[in-house]
Amino acid sequence: MEWVYTTGLDYPVGTKTIYSDVSMVALQLVIERITGQSMAVFAQENVFIPLGMSSTFYNPPKWTHTCAPTTDVPNYRDQIIRCVVHDPTAWILGGVSGNAGVFTHYKDLKKFMTMML
Repeated sequence: MEWVYTTGLDYPVGTKTIYSDVSMVALQLVIERITGQSMAVFAQENVFIPLGMSSTFYNPPKWTHTCAPTTDVPNYRDQIIRCVVHDPTAWILGGVSGNAGVFTHYKDLKKFMTMML
């Protein structure tokens, strides 16, 4: 996690907005520090369960029959990736990251998107 604390800005504050894994992982650290919970537990208890999202997880069970491959390149980590996050940052962090790692079913995604709307 040292890279989160030592990564500098690419642009002066307020001049440009860019997506960054570092900023999303930093948000994860803030959530974990304030709540005392892992990102996975916090999301499950405060987002997924209240919205009735029963098929949404970090590090999901191995739903091999319903989980689409996240990558089909056989040489990537020497296997086809299914039900395991393929994002390098989230993978290094054990599959739980502020920037990636959530797996869901389209019915749960619909619930989340309805809440966002």
